[in-house]
Amino acid sequence: MQKDFISKEKALEIAQDEVTHAGLWPQGAKVKDAFPIYMDGIESVSYYECKVVNQDKDAGYVLVNANKTDIIIPESTTEGVTVTEMYRKKLNRDDFLVIRYDWLRNVAVELTDAVPKATPGEILSSIGFDSNDGEQEGKVDAPTSSADMDVIGELQDILQENRVFPIYDEQILDDYYNEEEPAVEEEEETDASYRDIMDVLNHTFHRSGRWHTPAWRQIRKPNRQAIGCGNAAWAIVYGYWRQHKRKTNLFNGDNVDTTNSGQDSIAQCMRDCAAYTETRDVINNQGFTWPRKMCQGIQYAKEKGYRISSCRRIRGNEFSKFDQVFSWIQADKPAIFLISSKGRMAADHYVVIEGACKRQKRNRRKWRNRDVRYLVNWGHGIGTPPKWIYVREFGRNTHRVYSGFSIFLVDIR
Repeated sequence: MQKDFISKEKALEIAQDEVTHAGLWPQGAKVKDAFPIYMDGIESVSYYECKVVNQDKDAGYVLVNANKTDIIIPESTTEGVTVTEMYRKKLNRDDFLVIRYDWLRNVAVELTDAVPKATPGEILSSIGFDSNDGEQEGKVDAPTSSADMDVIGELQDILQENRVFPIYDEQILDDYYNEEEPAVEEEEETDASYRDIMDVLNHTFHRSGRWHTPAWRQIRKPNRQAIGCGNAAWAIVYGYWRQHKRKTNLFNGDNVDTTNSGQDSIAQCMRDCAAYTETRDVINNQGFTWPRKMCQGIQYAKEKGYRISSCRRIRGNEFSKFDQVFSWIQADKPAIFLISSKGRMAADHYVVIEGACKRQKRNRRKWRNRDVRYLVNWGHGIGTPPKWIYVREFGRNTHRVYSGFSIFLVDIR
């Protein structure tokens, strides 16, 4: 049995942080309530469906995973009501359980005294099954065909066997949740002087002088899914090597545009990297690349003739990582960084490091490490220029501090 690691109260907090910082909802939108969602065959609550309102109007929901059966925020919408509320309106009652099978299919079932080791009680209504075909998207109905019941039985077997959301396996989710920074022992405050150890890449990529790497964002595929921020980061790194480090075979020899990630050779680079890194389509039209597969993007450089190119994944505390990244930046090489885009939360975004800075404080005759920050290209295009983000700040934080995870050191030869 998976043990809950997120309570309803914590889920509400995570959802509110997503609403406040994701840039998808209007300023002032609030998370109002949370409803439990189950996965068939797993005893504990698997998700909290957190309702969002804006000026007392329904503004969608944020789905927060509660027991490591899925990524921390697997789904969100910015309009309408929650799935639970849809069922309440349809059934005119609230004494039921909602069980989620995959992105599109879920059921409301009769509430019994038993926890859902198997589907408890009668299926009252459903979304996404054959009996809904031809109906309005999101319409709830009761599955009536034997084909519906066969599909539910198959999905139930898969969930009970794997114990995680169908597209994942346990090892992948363990990797995701174990991307944690080791604790660093703090120093006692004393009066002393400070120094910054800092460097940035040697070149600028855009006429504004604010960009050291290309001002690109991830493209969308024909199915409207984003190609994945990890693959955009790979293209950005390759763009720097193409323009400033004489690796002219990249992008099929094209002189790449500074801001247009839709240029054919740039878009193809992202598509190729997505294939190499085995990026998956996930909910909300996003692409998801697992950290353990990220280094496979180096295959793009090798296919272009740079056979001894390499990608090295580094982990550890922020000071040990900084020392390696700083050497990389001094050698005029950008790196890829996996962070939480929400601040102190789970990993969810790849950015490109353009500069690195470590602050130290003199304590008697020794310099003690204090803060670490990086100048990062967010991968959101020309509208979001590179900015310094802190991944560690000593004492009372005066800056927003982001959770930092794996860093990928790319070398093309």
